This record gives sequence, C-alpha cells and structure tokens, in this order.
Amino acid sequence: MKLSEIESVGRAKIFTGEMRVYKDMSEFNEYIEEVDVFTSEQMQEYAKECVREAYKEIVKNSYVSDDRVEQAGLNEIINKVFEEDTKND
Repeated sequence: MKLSEIESVGRAKIFTGEMRVYKDMSEFNEYIEEVDVFTSEQMQEYAKECVREAYKEIVKNSYVSDDRVEQAGLNEIINKVFEEDTKND
C-alpha cells in the first residue's frame, strides 16, 4: 500500500520557506504548500501495512515459504507491535 492510495480527509497548508518579512501576500504564497491530511486511524493502518510488507520481504529473503509466514502468525505479530499501551493509564 502506498500513502497515495489512502483517501485523505482534507488538505492543509504548510509553510515551507524561511522566516522573514514579506512585502505582500503574493510573495508569501510562494512558500505555502498544500498537503493531504489523514486521520490517526488511517496512518495506523498504513504503518501496519508497511510493517507487514517489510516482514514479508525479510522472510522472502530468508527463503521461508509464504505458508510459514502465515504459520508464524504475521497478523498476531502486527497486532502485538501496534497494540495500545494501556499500562500507564
């Protein structure tokens, strides 16, 4: 999964230039960039997918079959890595 495949919930403007005084807004607007905004849940799912793909790549390079990956409990590993830490609540 690529980040571009996730539907964003909106767009935000960010300042990308150096801090200085601008003569007028047109000059300032050259340093504004619009970026996609995602929810924390979307980013969590994206991160899980990245870990899943990395794990599969590691396993592939170690010559372990896909069946063994599933036997190793890939989803359980992903859930363990991303489970919410509630011990300090």
